Amino acid sequence: MKLIADSGGTKTEWLLIAPDGTQTSYITQGINAYFHTSESIYEILKPELLDNMNVAPPAEIFFYGAGCATADRQGMVHHALSRLFPNSQITVQHDLIGACRALCGNEAGIVCILGTGSNACLYDGNEIASEERSLGYILGDEGSGAYLGKQIVTAYLQNRLAPSIAKDFANQFDITRSELLERVYRGEYPNRYLAQFSRFFIDHLHDEDCYAMVFESFADFIDRYVCTIPNHMEYKVHCSGSVGFYYKKVFERVLWAKRMELGKVIHTPIEGLMEYHER
Repeated sequence: MKLIADSGGTKTEWLLIAPDGTQTSYITQGINAYFHTSESIYEILKPELLDNMNVAPPAEIFFYGAGCATADRQGMVHHALSRLFPNSQITVQHDLIGACRALCGNEAGIVCILGTGSNACLYDGNEIASEERSLGYILGDEGSGAYLGKQIVTAYLQNRLAPSIAKDFANQFDITRSELLERVYRGEYPNRYLAQFSRFFIDHLHDEDCYAMVFESFADFIDRYVCTIPNHMEYKVHCSGSVGFYYKKVFERVLWAKRMELGKVIHTPIEGLMEYHER
């Protein structure tokens, strides 16, 4: 029995595959190795995952997680999972390699993650060949949900939105300046909080300013994470994540303007990871 996980800043998708091919899905809150400790991961997954699994422990666990780019962060997550599943063989890797395997399999390509956070790399069909590391939601994450959320919230609070758009935003979210500042600067998981505002753009791309914010955010992402990849013009650009999925047309337009070609776009890599590990 195999258990595969794809963990981002907002949620973690789990897929349990029985020997007969039967699949069971679970959803827990997002785990980012930079924001959690081994103990907090255990406290999240004990009630949200383990207590809901009425089956024998999996023989193998493949965990792909945000923030799991270094050995120490991988080890921290591994320790938490080992407490939950002491007899399982556990592999912890970066969510970026998970996206690569889901999107490209064994073929080369540029792979992007555009979800709560953002990242990109060149995948050679086996491993990450070149990567411009994201700096997180404070110093980077251009094109991500948190970045887009920051753009629309800032424009709203600084009265830079058209009156009708500002009214729609106020009706949809009903926030005050003091509440927002409290949540961003003193609340838990501010990246996750900011990312929720990015969905406002879905129904407001007809507005010139809203479209420009999304377009420019993706352009910044491409310039800083994709165009820095050696020989980037030779590869198709693939994308995983809710932001890339819902704003695919804008992302494709940005790539077209920069003379690059869009490849596959998926909402979540979990199905592709299942196929990869089944192979």
